[in-house]
Amino acid sequence: MGDQAMDASKGQIHDVEDFNKYMEKEPETSGYYCKICQMYRKRGKADVRNHIESKHFPNTFTYNCNMCTYVVGTNKALSRHVQNVHNVQNKPVTNFHNYP
Repeated sequence: MGDQAMDASKGQIHDVEDFNKYMEKEPETSGYYCKICQMYRKRGKADVRNHIESKHFPNTFTYNCNMCTYVVGTNKALSRHVQNVHNVQNKPVTNFHNYP
């Protein structure tokens, strides 16, 4: 994949904040939707951001568990790991890296 993930139809992702450009606020509701597939709609921005990363840009970044050596390719996968393996709910994720 190189230093950055790239798909010609979607553009470049350099930072996790770049996922935000693929979500938009619903005009009629207080929710957000995925601009790539226009199928995923949720009230929370984090849910839509996780959808965009998981479904449209998987493995763009690596996320390291701060409690063990586990490494995954999405923020959601790390959250699930921390909840299921370490029994910690809602642990913030700050440890991500671009693929080398």
